[in-house]
Amino acid sequence: MSLAVLVWFAIPIGIYTILFEKKSRTKYDSLFEDFYQKTINNEKLSQKEKHSLMMQLLGRNGYDIVQDSKSLVVGEKRILSLGWIIFGIGFLYIGVLFYLVYYYFIQKPHRLSYEV
Repeated sequence: MSLAVLVWFAIPIGIYTILFEKKSRTKYDSLFEDFYQKTINNEKLSQKEKHSLMMQLLGRNGYDIVQDSKSLVVGEKRILSLGWIIFGIGFLYIGVLFYLVYYYFIQKPHRLSYEV
């Protein structure tokens, strides 16, 4: 009985969580963009200091630096979706297995690229 209840509630909760994650992703990306704009427009900072700040921003947020040159910083990070996991539970845990295979082997990492 309790498994059936979990399955029936997991699907709508998963859908709601997925939509919330999409909404939060735009806010998340805008925070990075705002920091980038403030850093680039700050005339008191040298080119090297701007580069260092962008490297620190990506490093503190768990991004792996995949490309680093004097004028470009690129970071990548895989983002695990709790919404898709909850949604997968709604399909008798088989969906969770499919999502984890997708996450580890197919999903492309979230990529941020900043030109300093």
